Amino acid sequence: MSEKVGILLATYNGEQYIREQLDSILNQTYVDWVCYIHDDGSADNTWQTIKKYESDYPDKFVVLNYEKCGGACKNFISLMKYSSENYIMFSDQDDVWAKNKIEVTLNRMKSIEADSDKPYAVFTDLYVVDENLEIISKSFMRYSKHKPNKLMERDLFVANPAPGCTMMVNRKLLQMASLCKHPEEVEMHDWWCMLIASIFGQIAYLDEPTIYYRQHGTNTLGAVDRHAGGYYLEVLKSIVLGRRYNETRGRVIAKRKMAKEVVECFDDLLPKDSIAIQLAKIEGRTKLERMKFYWRNHLYNTMQHGIWIMMAC
Repeated sequence: MSEKVGILLATYNGEQYIREQLDSILNQTYVDWVCYIHDDGSADNTWQTIKKYESDYPDKFVVLNYEKCGGACKNFISLMKYSSENYIMFSDQDDVWAKNKIEVTLNRMKSIEADSDKPYAVFTDLYVVDENLEIISKSFMRYSKHKPNKLMERDLFVANPAPGCTMMVNRKLLQMASLCKHPEEVEMHDWWCMLIASIFGQIAYLDEPTIYYRQHGTNTLGAVDRHAGGYYLEVLKSIVLGRRYNETRGRVIAKRKMAKEVVECFDDLLPKDSIAIQLAKIEGRTKLERMKFYWRNHLYNTMQHGIWIMMAC
């Protein structure tokens, strides 16, 4: 007997591409799934489109009608309480799934899930494509210089290597993630799930692209080619114009807020040496103590990044 997989799809003004995405989900080799959709107040024809798919495929699409959330992260977190399946995936509105995405991701999940009472997450690589689905790169991880093997709690407070659109989480992780009390303090729903899994459970990476990750002008978050000369020119400009410090400072503060949310939700369960506990109360320390903490725990990607962190912490 197959496991039904729940898919959470948050939409907003996505009429241009959403049909392709819904069709790619319908074309999956793994057919035992249901997709829950919540639209966040679109001003275009997204609502009409998703309602048409719900009408045509009532056993596959469930369109939920409740108040506006105000952003992708809040929208996805709000959707979490509506899925009762044991395995759940997140879907963006503008990508296209490879036909075997559910099948191979579920197989990877089942290969690592030794205890269903612990939170598990699986994520995969992606094809980076333009708005017409022409391939820009066959590997998002290499294109963006992400490090999919950096999966410890400390690593997740530096960067999240997992785009949510590739992820599958088990029931326990979804239940824990849905306990989020202040979604506005969380960077993104995928980062939130990854943090929880890194602290309390396990994360696995599947080195296989399962999504055509579309790059266009209205992406909430997109891929950046960190090999291109233009990328380093923008970095240089940001340094000269003073933006780099402000950007780094903003990220430092955002991660502290996320640490506080982890502590507020899971205080009694956290290991005493958790980075989250220390980050949540670091603002009460002196500048020198903060610098030592970030340096000692290697909360930076590169030496250059570390220097900026020291300045901004």
